[in-house]
Amino acid sequence: MSNRLCLSLCLCLSFCIFLKICWCYPSKIPIISFTMPDDREQGVTATLNYTVNRLNSAIQNVFLLAHKNKALRTANGDTWGVMNKVCHEMKSGFMVMLTGESEQRPHEAYFSVSNSLEIPLVNWDSSPLLPAQIQSNSFEISLKPPNHQIIADLIVLKKWDNFIYLHDVENSDKDSKSIHICKQSLTSQFPQKSCNYPKMWPILGISAIV
Repeated sequence: MSNRLCLSLCLCLSFCIFLKICWCYPSKIPIISFTMPDDREQGVTATLNYTVNRLNSAIQNVFLLAHKNKALRTANGDTWGVMNKVCHEMKSGFMVMLTGESEQRPHEAYFSVSNSLEIPLVNWDSSPLLPAQIQSNSFEISLKPPNHQIIADLIVLKKWDNFIYLHDVENSDKDSKSIHICKQSLTSQFPQKSCNYPKMWPILGISAIV
């Protein structure tokens, strides 16, 4: 009798866990992208749709994506218009926001909603914020590499001794200092013996090489 009771309890517990997973974890993760006319002209919407279809058609896929694109027609600096559109779309429910906004005021609108409601924000256009500006509770991730690292790599690659740095974006004065730091530190010496290569991976930020 005790074995039957244990078996019944195990089956009941497994069934409860199964129901909890089914009800709490959606079959498709709802994500939404907010695009401007410039994004659509550059083929951003088509790229997003292609990527979502490719991920959903994969054989071994942990979850599927339900992607929706919201085409915005607000002018630059219309923070209220952006907030109004985002809040309206929240009625339908989504778990991740995607945008390519680099303008300061519209970006602040997305950033505020993301941090206030703890919704992940994926930004494909804006460079990562400086370390001093990154909040510990920030839910934003940027896909664009920092500008100063790219410029520093180009300087080292071209072996330029003198160059003129023209800028018109925010925090560019701090980027210029970062360029100097990267330019001075983008040199490294590889060990001659292959057995010593693993010692270099942490320095280069590489965990493994396939």
